[in-house]
Parts: sequence; structure tokens; C-alpha cells
Amino acid sequence: MLEKGKISPGQAAVLMILTVLATENLIQPTISANYARADAWMLTVFAAVFQLGLIFIIDRTGKMFPGESPVHWTRTVLGTYLGMAVIILYLFYQLWLNCLIIRTIAEFLLTAFMPDTPIAVFVIVLTLLAAWVVKAGLEVLVRCATFIIPVFLVTFCLILVLLVREMDLSQITPVLEQGIKPVLKGSILPIVWRGEIVLMFFLWPYLNRPEQGFKAMVWVVVAITIVMLPTTIAVTTIFGPTAPHHIFPTYALVRYISVGQFVERVDAVVMALWIAGAFIKIGAFYYVVCLVLSELLKLKEYQAVVYPLGVIQGVLSIAVAPNVAVLTRILDRVVTSSGLTFEYLIPIVLIVCAYLRGLHRKPHDQVQER
Repeated sequence: MLEKGKISPGQAAVLMILTVLATENLIQPTISANYARADAWMLTVFAAVFQLGLIFIIDRTGKMFPGESPVHWTRTVLGTYLGMAVIILYLFYQLWLNCLIIRTIAEFLLTAFMPDTPIAVFVIVLTLLAAWVVKAGLEVLVRCATFIIPVFLVTFCLILVLLVREMDLSQITPVLEQGIKPVLKGSILPIVWRGEIVLMFFLWPYLNRPEQGFKAMVWVVVAITIVMLPTTIAVTTIFGPTAPHHIFPTYALVRYISVGQFVERVDAVVMALWIAGAFIKIGAFYYVVCLVLSELLKLKEYQAVVYPLGVIQGVLSIAVAPNVAVLTRILDRVVTSSGLTFEYLIPIVLIVCAYLRGLHRKPHDQVQER
């Protein structure tokens, strides 16, 4: 394998928590409120159920093909050419999605803090930082995530505690006033956001204790739900009918904090944490893209493609949308269809095909020999 290092299931869980939360926490409450209004909090629960299903599929394929990369085992499941085609499509999807992630974080920094700065500056800085950690290896990436996550989670807990007195719980009643249809329709994007854990398909071979991977990933679902559920409730109960009009609602919540005259303007601290989380998320996608491309090209080390891919991602991040309004529409419409396909539909097809071919009954060593 191209990566010599190994990570623990706990480290992988930390990486996935930051990977999902870095942008979901920033934008998802607005999109949820736009569809479900007072019932926006339900979307978080719906998404958690689908994420658990995806984790089950990842765990099963990991047990069927221990130590094997999807670049190899998809050929066993689908045949050489079709398996190769699926991996190439995944490569382009992850590359495109990472460009959207970079642009989303850049737009946040531009809109919230430095409106006069060219967006290219943020894109270049984010890409260079991610390139540095990706080139250092998977172990360095997860160590950075492990260092960041305690501060990240504790800070958001404190923010929610400081906002409790501002919440008007009447804003989330009556439940299902508009029926279940808006909830189901609005849950698609949160489901897609949670589906970013599909990266574990490519990281599973690097777990030092893969038999504990499923349990660790379940804790990922629990942690994300614990953060997103009260965050969405806070956005809905504080902003009420105006919640869908905030592009970055969680940041708007942070600016809402005021305790006496000594706890104000904490948005700078939160910005630093968001940048740190975004840095991990960009790095995770960046790393997987480099890994998959290197395996397809049969390179001896993935580091050779880090900087060329960084240039491509930087250019595409700027070109992907002319402004933040178009970017939001892309996230709401285009990402949903492509995300459902690559994060749920194709994994389901792969696991069904593996079972139909009887690969789940074969001894692990026989599967690896193929």
C-alpha cells in the first residue's frame, strides 16, 4: 500500500467527526430551516439513521476484503473495467466536492471577516496548508485532528450554553404543522452531508484494529448528532422565521452572544476553530484523492501528485461558482443528487453485488488472492 502508517479506529472517528462537522455545522441549519421550518431539528435525526446504514456497508466490505483498497476490491465485485470506471468516477467526485468545500470556507471568511480580500487569497492559503499536511501523511493528519477536536467540541458546547436564555421553544411547535413531506424533502442534504463518511471506504485498510471500526464509526454518528441537533434547534428558536435567510447561521448565532459586558465578540475565536476544522476536512478529501489517483496510476508514492492536484483544486475552487448565492444553489441541488449516488446508491450496489457473487462466504485470504 502507498501509505505505510496506520491509525486507530478512535483516530479515524475523530477525523470523520471534523470532516462532517466542518461545513455541515456552518450551513446545514439554514437549508434545513428553508425546507422544514420549525421541524428542521428532525432532519438531523433522519440523517443519522442513513449514516448508520452507510457505516454498516463500509464495515461489511472491510470484513470481506481486509487490508484491500476499494481501487482493487471493486474490480473483484464488478469486474476489471466496470470496477475501474466506478473508482475513476469516485476520484472525480471527491475532487469536485473538495473544490466546493474549499470555496465554501473561503466564502465564509470573505463574507464574515474580510470582504475586501480577493477570494483567491483564501483559496491559496487553505490549499497550501492542506497540501502540507497531506504530504506529511495520514498519521500527521489524524494527529492534527486529535489536537483540534477537544477545543472544537467544548467551544461549541459553551456557545450553546450561553445561548440557552435566548431560545424561544415556541418556535419549534407545533410539531409537523406542515406534514411530513417538507421534512422528508429537506432531509436529503443533511443525509448527503453525513454521507461524507464514505471516505472510510478508502481509509479502512489503514485501521490497525479494523474489527473495532464499526463501533468507532457509530460514535461518530452520536457525536455529530449531539452537536447538530441542539445547533439546529438554537438557530430555529432564536431566529424563527428568518432562519432560512442566514447564509452562515451558526456564525450568526455566535455574534448573537452577549453576556453582560465581558463576553462579547467571540466570533474571532470561533472563526479560528472553524478554519482548523475546515483544514482537517479539506485535508481528508485531499488525501483520499491523492491516494486513489496514485493507486490508479500505480505510483510508488502518493506524494508525487500532492502539489499538481493542489493547483487543480485551487483553480477549480475559484471557477466552480461566480458568487456565494450560486454556490448555495449548487450545494442544495447538484450536491444532493451526486451525493446520494456516490455516498449511498453505489455502495448499496457494491454490497449487493458482493453478496450475489457469494464473496461474503469466501475466506478472507481467498478474497485477497483474487
